Amino acid sequence: MADLLPNGHDLFERFVELDELSPAATRYRYPSPKGTVADFDEKKFDALVPKIEALMQDAGKLMTDFLARN
Repeated sequence: MADLLPNGHDLFERFVELDELSPAATRYRYPSPKGTVADFDEKKFDALVPKIEALMQDAGKLMTDFLARN
């Protein structure tokens, strides 16, 4: 997601901070050659949840503000 943002965008670093979650998008569609799914650290995810929620709120506000201007 971060790569889709223009240079210097306010949310760029926050998306990069969550990049470790990117493999979760495909982990169940593309298991390993043995048919297993990669391990995922649930405690690490739990620690990221507040950052995800804050990013969602801030991105939603940016979208609302953008739509109000256009």
